[in-house]
Amino acid sequence: MRRNKLIAGAAIGLMLAGVSLADAGVASAGPPDFLYDVRNNGRIAGPDGQLLALGRQVCIARAQGVPAAQTVNAIYSNTQLNSWGDAQFIYDSALLFLC
Repeated sequence: MRRNKLIAGAAIGLMLAGVSLADAGVASAGPPDFLYDVRNNGRIAGPDGQLLALGRQVCIARAQGVPAAQTVNAIYSNTQLNSWGDAQFIYDSALLFLC
């Protein structure tokens, strides 16, 4: 079983700005589902606000056409996650539940 990870830093320096694009997705999905997925399936810990900020940055980056690998790398580089795979998990979960 993987150990819980903790992200730190409320101001994540992803340097991404823009408007979130609301794509067709799971009708009942939203922040509670994203947080549940990240915490329970990804075993990633952190304050709600910080995790949601990361997820929203994923949506913004996607709407702007930023490549997925670039966004995942930015998440990993600007947090204290233990692995690139954890950043990828946050990215994938955000696509499913927030974007």
